[in-house]
Amino acid sequence: MIESPASPEAPGLFPGFSPSVPESWWEFGIRTLRMVLPQTCIPVPGTTDKVVLVSGTSPVLDLAAAFHDIFGAVTGTFRFA
Repeated sequence: MIESPASPEAPGLFPGFSPSVPESWWEFGIRTLRMVLPQTCIPVPGTTDKVVLVSGTSPVLDLAAAFHDIFGAVTGTFRFA
């Protein structure tokens, strides 16, 4: 088993995300959907040019900080076997 780098070594990107929605949703007044989109790039051991991109999404913006914490905890357990 090969362990991934600890969280501080693996860069994490935590942008907000506003995907387009289908026109069929417009009748309900929904034009955009705000989401939290955390991402972590984990280098693949034994390579210099490959990474694994792990991402998650949540539409619950009020709990964004907690979602980031949980996401970080889960990606921190990532292992190559």
